[in-house]
Amino acid sequence: MSGKAYNSFVYDMSAKLPVKKTGAKVIVEFRTSGSYTGEYGFDWIRMGDSGRKGDTWYANIMGHKIVNDDVIVDNTKKVYDNYALHLFRTRRFSVSWKKQGKQPFIYIAPLMTLRKGASAKLTLKIEVKEPAVKIVYKPQTPGIFKLSKASIPTLSKGKHTLPDELIITCLKEFSTDQEIRVYAYDSNNMKHLAGKLIIKANDKKHQVNLNVAIISVKFKNEELFPDISSSVRVMKKIYGQAYVNISRKNITLNLERVLKSKAAKKYFTPKRWVRKKYIVDNSLHSFLNAELSKQYPNLGNSLKIYYINQKCFNDDLKKEEELYGKAKDMLSHEAIILQRGLKDGTATHESLHCLGIPHSFSERNVLFFEIAFKRNYTDNIMDYSDMYGIPTIATWEFQWYAIQRFIHALHTGKW
Repeated sequence: MSGKAYNSFVYDMSAKLPVKKTGAKVIVEFRTSGSYTGEYGFDWIRMGDSGRKGDTWYANIMGHKIVNDDVIVDNTKKVYDNYALHLFRTRRFSVSWKKQGKQPFIYIAPLMTLRKGASAKLTLKIEVKEPAVKIVYKPQTPGIFKLSKASIPTLSKGKHTLPDELIITCLKEFSTDQEIRVYAYDSNNMKHLAGKLIIKANDKKHQVNLNVAIISVKFKNEELFPDISSSVRVMKKIYGQAYVNISRKNITLNLERVLKSKAAKKYFTPKRWVRKKYIVDNSLHSFLNAELSKQYPNLGNSLKIYYINQKCFNDDLKKEEELYGKAKDMLSHEAIILQRGLKDGTATHESLHCLGIPHSFSERNVLFFEIAFKRNYTDNIMDYSDMYGIPTIATWEFQWYAIQRFIHALHTGKW
């Protein structure tokens, strides 16, 4: 829903009532908690105001042209404006008392995914030009959400951060997107829209199911395999942001007997390190699939994630290749995760490649979504920024739709 400024009125279209522009001049922005690690989906136009690693102003890191071999995008104001104002066009309203250059400030509401029974802890960023007598939350539909507080403390002029100020708990499933609005009231009991949050519909129609085989590859019967539960937890969180339900099957694939053959030995060094060339050309993926199908022939269209507790060996350089994992291909069913990637988000990242989701900084991302972001600057799971101290714990709304669309294609046998 949108709002428009006309002379001395600001219209809150959702309430269908004109709200006089009065003394209460407040903006309330919703941000994730400092403790957030991906428990719910949250997408907003990054402005670099949250203090979180990976929150870089989009206007500085987004574009749609690849300008060098490092696939860094050419950031342009036009691309940012299109993303912020066109793709989010139904989720914004203007604030007449605050200016962006010569134009009114455009408030763009963040988007959240939240399942029934789940809670989201949020931080508030508040700007006050003229203090309000009261600032209250107004859910669109009563009974869907429980809010930890009904109102926001009144604040003096200036900019304020209220860490972990609000906890939203979803009480039931709902079939249409819901808004939680914030209104600021002045001494004459006149109100204006100060902020809003949009929570995406979460009922069964908006959920999809994905079968995933978690395969621990062993070389000896007595081999003790490391704990990979942290990798699986990341997968559940990230896919959950897109309302994807993971149905997991845990499997052990023992290669001890087959590795007695010369044909099978070629994939590994005498120390059982994985040879890079057979990962790059995807022949190791095919070999593992063939062995798996002998023991488990009915996995159907499950994604198959092969966890191998070994390093990668580069035969040309005669040393370790620092490879964490690799999907067989875009739109494939298999990914291999090596020792370096057993406990982090590598399996999630590579499985999303299997579903067709590209790197956030790549030319393919431009082809799919008409935008890309500079490499190593975002907290998106499809970036490489976790190598530089930025936790990759987030997904974007356009990825939510793409993930679900590709899973539907997987279910119907289109790839």
